[in-house]
Amino acid sequence: MTTAYLVTSTVTIPVAGKLGDSFGRKPLVVGGLGGFLAASWLAGASSTALELVITRGVQGVFGGVLTAVTFATLADILPLRRRVMMHGLFSAIIGLASAAAPTLGGYITDSWGWRWIFYLNVPLGALAVVIALIFLPYLPTRGAARSVDVAGGVTLAIGLVPLLIALSASGRHSWTSPLMLELAGISVVMLPVFLAVERRAAEPIVPLGLFRRSVFTIALVIAAGSAVGLYGLAIYVPLLYQGVLGESATDSGAMLAPLLIGMLVAAVLSGQLIARVRRYRLVGTVGLACMIGGIFLLSAAQPGTPRWHIFADLALAGAGMGLTWPLSTAVVQAALPQVVGVATSQVNFWRNLGGTVSVVLLGSLLSGRLPAAIDSRLSRLHLPPRLLHSIFSSGSQQSLQTLFDPAHLAGIRSRLPTSQQHLFDAALGAVRLGLADVLHQIFLLAAVILVVPLVASVFLKEAPIPRKGQHSIA
Repeated sequence: MTTAYLVTSTVTIPVAGKLGDSFGRKPLVVGGLGGFLAASWLAGASSTALELVITRGVQGVFGGVLTAVTFATLADILPLRRRVMMHGLFSAIIGLASAAAPTLGGYITDSWGWRWIFYLNVPLGALAVVIALIFLPYLPTRGAARSVDVAGGVTLAIGLVPLLIALSASGRHSWTSPLMLELAGISVVMLPVFLAVERRAAEPIVPLGLFRRSVFTIALVIAAGSAVGLYGLAIYVPLLYQGVLGESATDSGAMLAPLLIGMLVAAVLSGQLIARVRRYRLVGTVGLACMIGGIFLLSAAQPGTPRWHIFADLALAGAGMGLTWPLSTAVVQAALPQVVGVATSQVNFWRNLGGTVSVVLLGSLLSGRLPAAIDSRLSRLHLPPRLLHSIFSSGSQQSLQTLFDPAHLAGIRSRLPTSQQHLFDAALGAVRLGLADVLHQIFLLAAVILVVPLVASVFLKEAPIPRKGQHSIA
């Protein structure tokens, strides 16, 4: 289900960005919302797993359209200076949704059932459709049917889909397996074909000349590299809470609040600073430094680490995310007003791709290092094999969340003789330390990855943004 949405939405983003520049963005906003709502309803009404996967794929197509045109639509209704300020607010909303969605989704599923995750989109989205129809202006453009780059769209899809599927499946299949080699082989062959098609296209989906503009390329590096912060923290901080600190799944989701608050406040502030500070690239530089600092401090977490320490680290990382995320969109819209849809969609595309790759990379590190780390910690205790089997025979092979579920652990402990319960506590402590050892490596790797966009931000050339009292045609 996740892969279907990921693949279709990511492939759609650059195509929708180009269509918005060619034919206007209001039809895409309205059509994207309408299609997303219809697909949401069908997903909620699915009676088989196959139906749910298919409808999620369709939902991803329209989700990709909305991702591509939302920020670009601001260019149709706001002057550049005010638009940059709004980028901060929009980034705050996206960050809030991305980090809060797992907790909210779990609550909805437990309370009303999983179908309501999809059904709730319908009334909210219908209101959005009405608002867009009434208030969103339609700005006709020079597009024509002959300007649609069909060959580019087809070759892009054939090149990207196997790569995204391979990345999503890497946790279940070895990269040397026949399936993964075939998927990678298709992408290796087709992506160069896509580039060749784009060089010859009259109206390419992705104008390759944009990549010769340093401001554009550096903005994409910042967008792709900084995605590791949000994606990595959203996945591995709950695991830190549950597996290392012993919190329940519900509490671990709620404890992301410092991250969300830091992100929300800083993202709104970032939009204001970018619009007012002449050397606004430094806003991103400071933000990335804060992300690196917060994640580095999280790498030191152990079972006895005070909760306030974790909260402070998350708030620092969240503030860094909030400061950084609006920067790439703001600078490409300021530098490339004639292709604002394409440029903005590329920022979103590379951010999604960077987040996906980072999750795969960090997940490979977790799966590859965790068994050895736990074995190393347990071997020091010389525990009876039967006791170890009672802990790991159920749940741990399914998921780490199941292994560290408090009710699951309490059930195992209650079935043991009283004389062995202290050994169980020691074994559980060793497992938590083993997980902490691997999470230490994961957070350090994430911090190292973030050094790349940090260095890139120093070399970013600011595109002019009108100061207060000035006017812009962009």
